[in-house]
Amino acid sequence: MENEGSSSGGVLQLASQAEENLVLAADLLKSRARSKLHQGQNETHWDLFLETGSTPADTIETCAISVGADALLRTGEPTDSGIIQGAGQLVKRLQRKDGGWTSFVPSNEEESLTLEAYFAIRFLTRVNAEVFRSVIEDGVKWLVNAENPNTGGWGFFAGDTSKVLPTAYTVTAICASAVYQKRDIAVRDSINRGVSWLLQQQNKSNGSWNHTKEGEGSAVQTSVVLRAVLGSQLLRSHSQQIIRARNWLLEHLDNRESIADLYRFPVRDSDGNITGQGRRINHVTPPEAVILESLLYAGTDVLDRRLLGLVKAVISSQRDDGSWPCPQIVNERPIFAIWEAVGALQKFIELVKRDEHILAIKEQVEHLNERLSATENRLPSIEASVVAIEQYKAERNRDLNEIQKALSEANQNINILLFFREGLSVLRPLGGLTHLIKRFPLAVFGVLAMITYVIIKLLTVSSLKKIDYPDMGLFLIAATVVVMDTIRYYRDKKPK
Repeated sequence: MENEGSSSGGVLQLASQAEENLVLAADLLKSRARSKLHQGQNETHWDLFLETGSTPADTIETCAISVGADALLRTGEPTDSGIIQGAGQLVKRLQRKDGGWTSFVPSNEEESLTLEAYFAIRFLTRVNAEVFRSVIEDGVKWLVNAENPNTGGWGFFAGDTSKVLPTAYTVTAICASAVYQKRDIAVRDSINRGVSWLLQQQNKSNGSWNHTKEGEGSAVQTSVVLRAVLGSQLLRSHSQQIIRARNWLLEHLDNRESIADLYRFPVRDSDGNITGQGRRINHVTPPEAVILESLLYAGTDVLDRRLLGLVKAVISSQRDDGSWPCPQIVNERPIFAIWEAVGALQKFIELVKRDEHILAIKEQVEHLNERLSATENRLPSIEASVVAIEQYKAERNRDLNEIQKALSEANQNINILLFFREGLSVLRPLGGLTHLIKRFPLAVFGVLAMITYVIIKLLTVSSLKKIDYPDMGLFLIAATVVVMDTIRYYRDKKPK
């Protein structure tokens, strides 16, 4: 997925759309809540799958209570509302003597499970850590005792082999509790060992996690661990392990393998001895929501378009009734999918509102950077256009020079014509000479010949004194021609 930019109003608009998602989810959760009085206390629970009649009325799925109520809290439901308080009372009542919680109630076949404790402790801490203090402390004590003493980490139940998912969830639950905040030494030591175990499972080549240390990186598993390690406050978002995990996530957002941890809890007799394997439990979750929330906790820039792509995916995948689908169970409406999606969107809204003004400025800067980048991308074509324009300009200049040269030559020709025209205008008064030649051709010829002769003579001799007798003879001949031609004219003019 490429890192894309965003418009100045894009993030705020997404946050507004996310708020609409939360409202729709809250309406669904409220409409599917089951309430029942128990010993004077109003108790609330949900089905694990929000299908009408999907669970018998007398059966309670413990995680559905905590997940449903916690999701409703994150949509903005007040902690003192009847639905939330009813769910809190039921979770409190369902706590087992050892401090943990099991999956189905009523049931004696299952033992306390780490993930059930995670869901319960997270919910009760968010509702009112002081009111449910003893319940939370007993739950944390059970989790601490369920840790594998030799290797560190947790399995899905006490005595189970340590695995990534239950260890990460246990660390998250304990760190969120007031017990951890009180700096209880035993609890903190347990968390230190849990975080160390998780870091040992990290893929050293790229910073990711999977179900097992040898497995390929999983975006969902990496997200769950990332959130747990950050919640412990033993590592900061700028630490090398966190940076490598976050970068791997951002580069593998198309890795949408959902959590699919499978296990069977043991069946025990009245003395606590394992007699067999019980019901198989399968964990599935919406990957986009899990990845999104972890990236937000890990300090990813809210304006990063890869992250915004996840936000859009979570927003757009909500169904019209307010639920979200899950891989492998796309036709169901699991309440835990709503919980994950609501948690991710609520965290996104919280960060956007906290930094609204800063985000607006950053988005404007990014928008300007995008425009600058677009301009830089256009520079080669602009430069090519400038070169073409310069070439065109040079060609036009050459054409203009040719035109100016032709105009200069034409002006010269016009000037010559004007000169001849002026010359002809000077000769117009001589038009009577033509008429004279018609009347006295010989006389005119004789006069012109004599004039020509005199001019030539003047040009060839220095003085008229040198005119000799032959010249006089020529003058006499010319005069005789003039006289005779004149006589001829008047003779011919007489009427016959």
